[in-house]
Amino acid sequence: MEWLTKSGWEVKGKTAAKLRAKIRDTTKSHNIPLEMSLYLSSYIAALQNRKQADAQTISNLFTSLNQLVDALTGLERILTTPIPFSYSIHLWLVSLIYCFALPFEIWSALKWLTIPATVIVSFAFFGFLVAGEEIENPFGYDRNDLNLDHFTGHIIKNELRAITSAPPPNPSRWAFAAENDSLVFTSSAERITPEVWMQRGAVTMQKAMSVL
Repeated sequence: MEWLTKSGWEVKGKTAAKLRAKIRDTTKSHNIPLEMSLYLSSYIAALQNRKQADAQTISNLFTSLNQLVDALTGLERILTTPIPFSYSIHLWLVSLIYCFALPFEIWSALKWLTIPATVIVSFAFFGFLVAGEEIENPFGYDRNDLNLDHFTGHIIKNELRAITSAPPPNPSRWAFAAENDSLVFTSSAERITPEVWMQRGAVTMQKAMSVL
């Protein structure tokens, strides 16, 4: 697959899935997300051994990594768990029998309209069956598959670039600023700190709140 991609060929659909299945049988691993989680785990373990981070930070890092692995496991489960073959065959047989028997049931009521009615009903039933087979495996490069390359390469990448383009906000400028220390606005729009209110007493606080 790598040789075909480097040669300019675009491998998609069932052909790409078959090639990936053959590659998985070799000793070389191509599960890139799992390899990344392994490298991240070894990096966090190295930080812990070198005591370059406190225990709470290491615990949070391992928790976040476990969440990533859980998400990967869920996606792998969706990819590798097809609809049971017997269930799929049963749906197709029931739909075929129903569509073949439908004209004999509605002929007395619709007459020649039976033909377009049967066509419409058959189109609806078999459309649902084909849609179910498409939903069975949403990953890949078919026309109806999820475009994860665009999602990760454009949407998430642009969001991360916008977030990391500026330094993180300093809490002392927005959370612990002096403007946030006022408890009650008086009629003169005076900003009073909690220390001043404690000096004025409870009676003054009650009078100010009654005015508001």
